[in-house]
Amino acid sequence: MWVSSFGNGMKMGLINVIGVPEFSEEEFSVYPNPASSFVTVIASEAKQSQLFNAYGQEIRNQKLIAGKNEINVSDLSNGIYFLKIGNTAKKIVVSK
Repeated sequence: MWVSSFGNGMKMGLINVIGVPEFSEEEFSVYPNPASSFVTVIASEAKQSQLFNAYGQEIRNQKLIAGKNEINVSDLSNGIYFLKIGNTAKKIVVSK
């Protein structure tokens, strides 16, 4: 497994047996960021999403549809969270 972070996102993938990385292009966008009450997720296809806190604990799990989705973050404390869909994770900041 490999992990690469850049900008507002983090990519994860697998390295095949001959040592060449296999890239995953599961793209999605998240806004607003920072957020106070909800984030909008635009997903390229229907997928399961997972929201993790800064300690790596899964705090939310939601099925997304292809297109526009909303995830409620109003009950979360201020801080940094990670939204993972497939092999891609993006940082979300909750600030109230």
